Amino acid sequence: MSGIYGMVSTGAKPPDEKRLVAMQSAFTHRGPASLHLRKAHVGLGQIIDASESGRTLLTNETQTLTLAFDGSISNYRDLREELLGLGHTFATRESAETILHLYEEHGADLLPFLRGPFAFALWDVEQKRLLLACDPMGQKSLAYYTDTAGVLFASAIKGLLTHPRVGGTSVFIDPTILANALSTGSLPIPHTAFQGVNILTAGHGLLWEVGASAMLFCYWQPPALAPADPHASIVEYEDGIREHLADSVRLHVADETVGMLLSGGINSSLVAAMMQQQNRVLHTYTGRFGKKDTAETARAAQVAKHLGAKHTVLTLAAPDLSEVLPDLVRHTGQPFITPPMLLAWVLSEAVRGQQPIVLTGFGGAALLGNSLPEVAARRRFRPIWQAAATFLQKTRLARHRKTQRQIEALALFSPAEVEALVGTAPTLTLPLTPLAQISAIVSALPSTHFALQQVSAAHGIEMRFPFADAGVVEAAAAIPLNLKQKPGKPLYLLYEAAHGLLPSALLTAPLPPERLPLDGWLRQQQRFVRDTLLSETARTRSLVTSAAIQPLIEAHMSDQHDNSASLLALLTLEMWYQVFL
Repeated sequence: MSGIYGMVSTGAKPPDEKRLVAMQSAFTHRGPASLHLRKAHVGLGQIIDASESGRTLLTNETQTLTLAFDGSISNYRDLREELLGLGHTFATRESAETILHLYEEHGADLLPFLRGPFAFALWDVEQKRLLLACDPMGQKSLAYYTDTAGVLFASAIKGLLTHPRVGGTSVFIDPTILANALSTGSLPIPHTAFQGVNILTAGHGLLWEVGASAMLFCYWQPPALAPADPHASIVEYEDGIREHLADSVRLHVADETVGMLLSGGINSSLVAAMMQQQNRVLHTYTGRFGKKDTAETARAAQVAKHLGAKHTVLTLAAPDLSEVLPDLVRHTGQPFITPPMLLAWVLSEAVRGQQPIVLTGFGGAALLGNSLPEVAARRRFRPIWQAAATFLQKTRLARHRKTQRQIEALALFSPAEVEALVGTAPTLTLPLTPLAQISAIVSALPSTHFALQQVSAAHGIEMRFPFADAGVVEAAAAIPLNLKQKPGKPLYLLYEAAHGLLPSALLTAPLPPERLPLDGWLRQQQRFVRDTLLSETARTRSLVTSAAIQPLIEAHMSDQHDNSASLLALLTLEMWYQVFL
C-alpha cells in the first residue's frame, strides 16, 4: 500500500520541508515511512512500508528524472524486455521503473503503453516539467490543486488540505451544486466538495512547466458503445471477452500475492476461476452479516470448493456509525458516503492482516449486461436514474408519468425532496435511450473505483478491478446492446464466458446479492441519526432544512420506507462539515 504527494512552484527555492512533512502526515495509515525529493521548484514524496527502509525514489541513469509512484504496472515484463532491447539499463526489478525509460523514449506520450492500476508524479529536472497521470479507468488517481504559484497533488484529498494555499472552502455555497449533488448522492470526478480541488480524470494526465500553466490532456477514454444489432451472435464475442478478462487477471496475479473477494455472484466467481487457472494458491474471502449463510454466501462457498481455494467466511458485525462515518469522511474527503463504500469499509477492515491486495468482480455488471430495470435496482446506479427522473420532470411529458414514478422510487432523492431540502431544484438532465443510459453508467465507473480505493486504503488494503482493464472495457463496448440485455437473463454474457471454468450447477440463475443491512443499523442507532441531523449545530448551519429531514427519518424509523441511502448521504454531509469546516 502506497501513496504519493508533492508540489511544484514557479519559484526556484525548494519547497518548505514542513509543508512536505505535513502532507506526509495525512498518509500514516498507508505506511510508516516515506521517500522525499526536495530540490529547486519541486518536492515529491512516496509512502513506503517499514521493510523498504533504505530505498530512494526511482530515478533514471542520469538522475534527470525522478518518479513518485502508487500502484503497479501489470505489463512491465514485456515493457522491460523491449526497453532493454533499446539499450536502457535497469537499476531495480520494480515495475514502475519502466515509466522512467518509456518517458525517455516517448515523453508524455508514454501513457498508452501502460496497463494496471497506477498514479504517478514524474519530475523532469532538465525541462523543469511535472507529469501527473492515472490509469485509464481511475483505479488509482490523484487530487490536485493549481494556482499561479504552481501545483499541489496527493493520493488523497486530505493530503492537500494540510497546505494553506488550498483553503478548504466548500463548493456548496452554490445551492445548485448542492442540489445536484444531493439528487445523485455524489460529486462526479473531476469535482470535489472543496473549491479549487479536483481529481485527475481517468485516462488523463497533467503537464506543468515552470513559466507555463498546468495543462490537462486525455490519452484514453472508453469507446462509444455498440448499438443493437439483430444479426449479431453471442458466439462472435464471448471468446473475446473471456480472453481479455483472463489476460487482465493474469497480469494482476503474475508477481504478487493477491486474494479474492468472492461474493458468489458470477462477476467475482469468474474472476476467481481465472485466478485459479494461473496455478496460484487461491485465497477467497466472503463477507456475511450474521451467523447464517444466505443463498449467495452458500454459492460462494461452493465456488471456492470447486476451485480448491482456501476460503474464509468473514462474519461482519454492525459498525458503530458514530465512529465509522467520520472516519470514512476523513479518509475520502467526500461528503457523500454510499452504501457500497460503507460495505467496502467493513470488508476491508475484516480482511486486514490477511491479504494486502484483493481482486473484486466490480464493474462486470455495468460493462456486460444488466437489463435497465435490473441496473436500476442497484443502489450504486441511482444517480443515473435520478438524473433521468429530473429530465422527465423538467420536460413534463405526461405519457412518461408512470415511468417517472418508477424512476423516482429508485432515486436517492426525488426532485421535490431536493427542493424541499435545499430550496433549489436539481438541474441535471439525461437522455432516456438505453444506449445512453448504459454509456453513462460505464462513464461513472472511475468515480466508484477511486472511492473504493480510498476506503480500502484506510485499512492498508489495495482493491483491484480486473474488469477495469482498458482491453476489457474496449471489448465490452464492441458488443451490441441486444446481446447484453437478453430478456430474463441478466449478465448472460458472463455466464456464457464461465462455461468450462465453472460447473453448470453453479451457473444457474443469478442470486440476490448479500444485502448491506444499513436500514436496520440506522434503526438500531437512531439516536445518533437524530442527534446528528436534527442537532442545533445542523439547524444553525442551515445547509439542509431540518423540517424536510424529519419526515425522512420518521418514515424510515417506523419501517414505512427504506430511506437508508438517503439518510446515509445526509449524515455524511453533516459529518463532512464537522470534520473539515
